[in-house]
Amino acid sequence: MTAKSSPGFSLVELMVALVISSILLGGIMTLMSSSKKTYTLQSEFSSLQDNARFLIDELTYKIRMAGYSGCSQDPNQKTNPFAFSQNITSGSPPSDQLVIVSLGEILPLAPAQTTFLGSTTINLRQGFILPPSLSVGSTIQIVDCTIKPTPYTVEGINNNVLALDQKLANFKSRVEVFNGFQEIIYRVQADSSGLVGLYKCQDNNPNGVCDDQKQFTTPFVDGVQSMQVRYGIETSTGQIQFNPNPTTNQGENVVAVRISLLMRTPKKRGIPSTTNKIFHLDPEVTYNPYEHLSNEEGFRHRLFTTTITVRNSTI
Repeated sequence: MTAKSSPGFSLVELMVALVISSILLGGIMTLMSSSKKTYTLQSEFSSLQDNARFLIDELTYKIRMAGYSGCSQDPNQKTNPFAFSQNITSGSPPSDQLVIVSLGEILPLAPAQTTFLGSTTINLRQGFILPPSLSVGSTIQIVDCTIKPTPYTVEGINNNVLALDQKLANFKSRVEVFNGFQEIIYRVQADSSGLVGLYKCQDNNPNGVCDDQKQFTTPFVDGVQSMQVRYGIETSTGQIQFNPNPTTNQGENVVAVRISLLMRTPKKRGIPSTTNKIFHLDPEVTYNPYEHLSNEEGFRHRLFTTTITVRNSTI
């Protein structure tokens, strides 16, 4: 009497099944790992592009306001000499510092404020909350559509009525009152962990120096590795030449500003290697992250360039 065969797999069949399963599982794991890396990289690139877009919008608005003198649009009133300053800072790659000076916050006038000639007071709109920087001893700027800003010192404040140090000039048209000048400083720096970003300082003392260094402790925009600033100078022949360091007497001829931003993915994701490409931030400034692997391993880079026309330009 013969014994019945027990159902099941032979050892050879089992080994074949394990080999096939291992190959399939390895392929799935490789696909999942590749998909995860791709997703991570695309997510970082998305953050990089969002940061670059936000920063370009910010700089475009602020640069166009540089030298703004109220409602005056007289092309003979060149208000740009005080608008731009630049300081080359060290780093790899090097980066520029951008200083923008413009008139400060507009102070809305009361509806009943119709005359200025000979008066020593300014009536602001009731209910307007005075900015903290507006106090006794501070300077306001008053401008109409025919003359440049005129400074006045505030000697007293009572219920949104400003007492001034001198009689008001003979303003001939619509008048605008500004809270002095506003200075904004942008510069690139790294924190203690080596992460780079663009830092921003804003104050009402236009001296080219951040008076409140605490503003430089938190990045305004992450991932900015270099900012190159070039000023478009209008020559006597009407041509525009971009210069990294306009002199004082050239400042009034600044009609455009070109900004180049080298952006780096905000976070290090452990992705092997880095961008191997020469970025031309300027004809004289280039950078290849692959040549600095000790600092760049795991990051990716993109370059953005824009040219901004100055609002109160001479063209």
